[in-house]
Amino acid sequence: MSEKFKINWNLIIGLFVIIFNTYLIFDSLYLIYLYHFTSILFMFMYPDWVLVLNAILGLLGIFIGWKILNRKLRIIKWFLIDFFAILTGFVIKTLIIM
Repeated sequence: MSEKFKINWNLIIGLFVIIFNTYLIFDSLYLIYLYHFTSILFMFMYPDWVLVLNAILGLLGIFIGWKILNRKLRIIKWFLIDFFAILTGFVIKTLIIM
């Protein structure tokens, strides 16, 4: 392939990481908003510290995505760091339900 059609994997993966972690932040902050400022009755509510922790892990993921875009972090290191951060948030959310 020529240089014109070469795929920039750092750009694709970096944008995917930033978009995914932005969704995690939005989801956590939106649940905090719904819990405190609406009159919706929920069957189950996550504690605030779990939602704040997920938002912080999302910020860490956005920082990692930015490092990938700037080619300062390798994709393998990104995968390990972000995977364990998201896994930690998921395990905490799951354990709180039980």
